[in-house]
Amino acid sequence: MNDTIPERHPLKNKPLIEAMLELHWQLAENPKPTVTIDPGFRIFLGRYYDRVRSWYPHVEDLPTSELPERVVPHVARHRFWAAEGAWPVTQVGPGILTVNETDGYLWETFRPRLVDAFNALLASYPTEIAPLRLNQIVLRYIDSVKFDEGGSSTPMLTFLRESLHTTVGVDPLVFSDPTEAETPLGLNLSLTYRTAKPNGVVMLTLGNGMKADIPSIIWETKVVSTEGDTPTELKTFERWLDEAHIVSDNWFFGLIRGKLLNQFEE
Repeated sequence: MNDTIPERHPLKNKPLIEAMLELHWQLAENPKPTVTIDPGFRIFLGRYYDRVRSWYPHVEDLPTSELPERVVPHVARHRFWAAEGAWPVTQVGPGILTVNETDGYLWETFRPRLVDAFNALLASYPTEIAPLRLNQIVLRYIDSVKFDEGGSSTPMLTFLRESLHTTVGVDPLVFSDPTEAETPLGLNLSLTYRTAKPNGVVMLTLGNGMKADIPSIIWETKVVSTEGDTPTELKTFERWLDEAHIVSDNWFFGLIRGKLLNQFEE
């Protein structure tokens, strides 16, 4: 087994479900206790669309747009598509902006879209109504690999250990049949670690589920910075993107090195 992280490179059969950047900003307190609002959202929505419509001309109002804004803060209400039903997309809601990509993802094309969206946010938010206080940024990747334990000779936890280099275990002593220790019916694991560049945390979530009706292991990596570590101007935003992407790539290629990397390269 190769114990070094492979160099980043495009994969012919990449396991990506979705790549996403999320930007969050602080909401204002309403006179009613525990209620927060985004007083600049409606003006921001129109201004933002005007700036990105050449890249994302097709508009979709999400079901959340029918609910009062105060009920679903930091939840996307409107989605703008590159074309009808065609990715990438950008989404906005009170206190939140995202850019999302799926099968067509390449960092070299995704990164400029993130920069454009950040610039559009800064230029569009009506600071004459309320200040824009960015307080969280997230770079997220969701990936999957086919795994049907019922049809596999490899137990689930053995697969994780050998293919995704992640060790999870319960002492076999607690089982009437010790072999059951490697074959849980369900998996839902979440780990969080500090990261210094960028200053924040990196989170790994692993679980079993379905992708397109195929039993799979699904994993998500997130790099998250909050409050004072959230970039608020273009130079620090671009530096954060590059540092967060290095962390994400290291985790991705480090976890899949060996068997899965060979599979995804075929």
